[in-house]
Amino acid sequence: MDSIPDKLIISPPLDPFASSSLKHQQQSDGTPEKTSLLSRIFDIFKGARPGSDLTRFQVPVQLNMPKSQLQLYGESVYCHSNDLLEECTKGSTPLERFLKVVAWHISTTRRAPFAQAPFNPILGETHHVSCGNLNVLLEQVSHHPPISALYATNEPADLRLQWWHSPSPRFCGNRVEVTIQGKRELWMDAHKEVYEMTSPKLVIRFFPTFGNEWVGKSTIKCNASGFEADLLFHSRPFFGWGSVCKVSGRIIDSSTQTPLFDLSGFYNQKVTIQDLTTGDVSVLFDAEASLTNMKALEVQNRKNVHDKESLVVWREVMKGIVERDWEVARQAKHDIEEKQRSLAKERKRQGVPWIPSSFELIDGKWQWRHTGQPVTQAPLVIPSCPANFF
Repeated sequence: MDSIPDKLIISPPLDPFASSSLKHQQQSDGTPEKTSLLSRIFDIFKGARPGSDLTRFQVPVQLNMPKSQLQLYGESVYCHSNDLLEECTKGSTPLERFLKVVAWHISTTRRAPFAQAPFNPILGETHHVSCGNLNVLLEQVSHHPPISALYATNEPADLRLQWWHSPSPRFCGNRVEVTIQGKRELWMDAHKEVYEMTSPKLVIRFFPTFGNEWVGKSTIKCNASGFEADLLFHSRPFFGWGSVCKVSGRIIDSSTQTPLFDLSGFYNQKVTIQDLTTGDVSVLFDAEASLTNMKALEVQNRKNVHDKESLVVWREVMKGIVERDWEVARQAKHDIEEKQRSLAKERKRQGVPWIPSSFELIDGKWQWRHTGQPVTQAPLVIPSCPANFF
């Protein structure tokens, strides 16, 4: 294992309540930040044609946030002020548990800042974090195309979570649409229930209004209980008027196709459900109660931090971005990318395939390699997470 830097650059979790549009700030030379960013964005895409695949697109370091994509996936699982994931197991009936899963799924759909892209993880990069009883491990199992895999376990709650995501960005003229291919699976072993979920698309809009938003359909289903939810994340109107972060949907009993609940609200505020039998309305998800005052992770066991950990891999780039030393950040990012190209060429020359350490591809799905084994306690932790289960 390589030497771990004395100080890792740890940024706060993304604020799900922050505006996803451009801020009116100034750079050190007095140029408005908004003007500079827009100019840079339009310059980047001036040669792109509608429909172009942007998977191999290189983002200038000035448009990077000091985080890897693995960290963002992980934060949506382990960063919270109210642990909705563990709450899922506490429902006394299959329907109660299903509704809690829907609430948790909505909580993972968080706003991202405009014109700030995470780093595309290097092959074999990992991110390992614990929050109370929940241990989460992510690994970048493919670079072209980019595929990230996640496995998490909470042993006292008999809960396991697995997903693999492959973002596929395309340029669409006035926007970039990122289709999130892959699947999420949540096991509640004590109840013998498996929940399957899909993700909406991320849309990065440039004209006529600027901002990021989740758009499109998302489904949640549990074959054991027969319950199914169809969610629709709404796009903002073309000229930007009206509400943002809107979500609606319906929950049904798929065995009889009976509608049970209608769902509506805003994933950065509150989402309510209406019982279609009684007409009663109740709050399903409250973003303020679940996602405020989220804590940044801390290093608890430095000697066990892996040399492929996101915070180690990207440390120098993160440092340059945080200090706004763009030349340092640019050179550090270039060095990482060149090293990865060199390693890829050497593997190709030797005919040696890349084998992920914690995941394997089975029947077209990336799955946890260590069957029957939980994720171990991580060297990085979220402070103040309760380590008990009631």
